[in-house]
This record gives sequence, C-alpha cells and structure tokens, in this order.
Amino acid sequence: LSASQPISDGDGDGAGAGNGVAFIEFAPMEKAWRNILHELASDLKLHSESVELEFPEAAGDKFVVVYKQPPVVQLTEAEEARRAGVAASARARASAGTRRGEALTDRAPPAMSTGAGALEGDFTVV
Repeated sequence: LSASQPISDGDGDGAGAGNGVAFIEFAPMEKAWRNILHELASDLKLHSESVELEFPEAAGDKFVVVYKQPPVVQLTEAEEARRAGVAASARARASAGTRRGEALTDRAPPAMSTGAGALEGDFTVV
C-alpha cells in the first residue's frame, strides 16, 4: 500500500497545507485493505476515516484518510440540540433502570397461583 500524498504537518508544503492538520490520504482500495488501515491507525492511536469517491473506480470506491489528531467538527445548533436530547434521554433511561442492590426479580410481577402451586392460564405441552 502506498500513500497518494505525502504526510503534511500543516507547514504549507504538503497535503492539507495551511490548516495545521497532519494527515495522509491513501489510494482507493477494497474494503478488506481499508479495514486493515483502520485497525493499524487505531493501534497507533490515530484517527482514520473512509471517504467515498465522487466517481467510483473498479479498484475500490473509497479511500482512507489517516489523521494525527481527530479533525475538529463544527456542529450546527440543531445538531447540538439533538445530541443534548439524546444524552438526556439516555440518562433518564439509565436512572429508570434497576437501583443499586435491587435485582430484576424484585421488580417482577407477583406469580399468579390458584392455591396448590398451579399457575393460571392456558399452557400447551408440545
């Protein structure tokens, strides 16, 4: 595998020049090779992403970009509000769950019995 552009450190002489972001772009490749690059980047504590080509080629329809640090993403107000709502609902679900020291059987409905230990309802033996 070879990189299509040199690594840039944002000093104006390579890919990503002028924005201070160090990254490398690889040539388009098949999914299996992209997965290997993502695993390597993860092992090296780097951020990687697959980018889809505007006009896919036979050799691969996506290429991988590996960043030294994750790119800074500017969120819109709507996206920030959506994420805050999702986080709030997740916290509400977590607090509505079982309490510390409480088992699931403590919250189970009482068993319906008819005296001699038999359960009510229709049961079919298969």
